[in-house]
Amino acid sequence: LSPVCLGSLRRAAKFGEYKDCIIQKDENGKSRGFGFINFQNSEDAKKAVEGLHKREIDIKEGEKMALYASRAQTKRENAR
Repeated sequence: LSPVCLGSLRRAAKFGEYKDCIIQKDENGKSRGFGFINFQNSEDAKKAVEGLHKREIDIKEGEKMALYASRAQTKRENAR
């Protein structure tokens, strides 16, 4: 995993234990810039979303980006 991905996992882990994490990659194995973290319980997931959404992180020297964090949506919710 890239340092940015590892840093995101460390930040998320502060909110509770997670079951798994998936970083989406392109056909060359390079991160597509997003992923999913599945927490052990929903309360920890809710705290992570509240604590991480729109938080700015350093991605490169002198370059920042804001995290987008939300709960998983069903296909039906996502289609709206």
